[in-house]
Amino acid sequence: MLPSSCSMIRRGFSLSSSLLKGHSKWQNIKATKGKNDMIKSQAMNALLKKAKAAALRGGFDVKLNRELGALEQDCRSQGLSLDTFRNFLAKLKDRPEVEYTFNVIGPSGSFFIVEAETDNKKAFENTMRKYFNKVYV
Repeated sequence: MLPSSCSMIRRGFSLSSSLLKGHSKWQNIKATKGKNDMIKSQAMNALLKKAKAAALRGGFDVKLNRELGALEQDCRSQGLSLDTFRNFLAKLKDRPEVEYTFNVIGPSGSFFIVEAETDNKKAFENTMRKYFNKVYV
């Protein structure tokens, strides 16, 4: 073909949606699934927080503790994993709370002794440091 006739046959570059259809399918699925998983995770964390408080108030048996029974029903109604709920209660039951003493030197050399029962010493210590630093700085 002659060079002059080739310019007429040449196809232009196009970015129409029909040519790129399905290009980011898996990225879209990943984004949608990530949002849904985050919502479920937040709902489960809120439920487990309530379950911990209910278990410490009324015991770990779902049949005897009305609050835990209601939370288990909430878990079912929201479509959340009952295995996660039950495993959390089992871990909570097996992990005893330990008495812990925390010493703090306050303003003007004052000395505070904080006694508490906690299941996580390090988290308790960090929380106490945060609050005492906020108050006494």
